Amino acid sequence: HALIWDISVAEEARGRGIGQALLRAAEERALAAGVSEIRLYVLEANARARRIYEEAGYRNYERFLSKRF
Repeated sequence: HALIWDISVAEEARGRGIGQALLRAAEERALAAGVSEIRLYVLEANARARRIYEEAGYRNYERFLSKRF
């Protein structure tokens, strides 16, 4: 599996879909490398990031979210 530890978008650039684009780019790169699952770390308090990840199909998996391909 691949692991995403941190995706950061500058505060003044938030709300423009940049985080989603970065996540898609990471997924595409992982798929091209033959990865069948991505796990990521997100703080429980980071509701905005959790929403982006959940909308992209990630679900709770222990302390990480996971998306299988």
